[in-house]
This record gives sequence, C-alpha cells and structure tokens, in this order.
Amino acid sequence: MKDVPYYCVHCCYWSEFMPMKATGSPTRLAEYDPDPDAPCRLYFYKKPELIPERFYERIGLEKPGK
Repeated sequence: MKDVPYYCVHCCYWSEFMPMKATGSPTRLAEYDPDPDAPCRLYFYKKPELIPERFYERIGLEKPGK
C-alpha cells in the first residue's frame, strides 16, 4: 500500500507477516485507513480458519489449507 506511515508498517510486519510465515496465522490483523483522522482497526481471531483470505493475499501469502 502506498503512503503508509513508517510507524504503521510495523503492525503488518510484526503482527501479520512474521507470524504467518512462522505459524501460518497472525497474532492480530490491522486495517489501515489512508484518512489520517480515521482510526485503524484491529482484528483478533480465535479460530485461524475464520481469517478471510484477503488478509493473506494483501501481503503476498496464501492462506494455509487452501
């Protein structure tokens, strides 16, 4: 995604990409809003199989078990 503040990148990298590569599922998911006045949203899933594929696809990974 273009123009994401540097600080916001860590959410995707440390909470999504790294855990997905290591275990197949993230620890939490963040949705960044390009509007600086809008809040970001965090999602926590108790069951990894319920995580939508779009969260994997947006960072270039494939959902396990697909």
